[in-house]
Amino acid sequence: MSILTKDFMRHNLISSQSVAAVVVTSDANGTSVDMRGYNAVCFVVDCGIEGDTLSGSVMFEFEIEDSSDNSTFADAANADVLDGAGAAGTTGSNDATFATVDANAEIPARFLGFYTGTARYVRPVINVTGSHSNGTPISIIAIRCKADVLPAA
Repeated sequence: MSILTKDFMRHNLISSQSVAAVVVTSDANGTSVDMRGYNAVCFVVDCGIEGDTLSGSVMFEFEIEDSSDNSTFADAANADVLDGAGAAGTTGSNDATFATVDANAEIPARFLGFYTGTARYVRPVINVTGSHSNGTPISIIAIRCKADVLPAA
């Protein structure tokens, strides 16, 4: 029997909305994810068509922050963050950055950021650099995975 049964998927993968689809013009923190019972989370960032001309001085960076108390957040360790290609999270101006969008040709697109650290709470962060007068539609979904307890066979 395949490991990807309905029970496995239902008990091992839990999704939640962290950033509702919204036109982003300034920095934003996503809703935190409680990692209790899970060992990893994948943040799926969905970027729509840009409303401004993007460049090295007008861009978006997506990073991951973690916390032990769901109150005080800081950049996650680079070793605990992977981008969609499996590289450590260091692609931006902050630690734990998993994607940078600084050219119009790069979006619309989806970007993945994985967290595999041990903090109880994790959240995505949208860092905006430069003037974004029109903004860009962005949403982020969190998918918790690698459950501590798997369903019975």
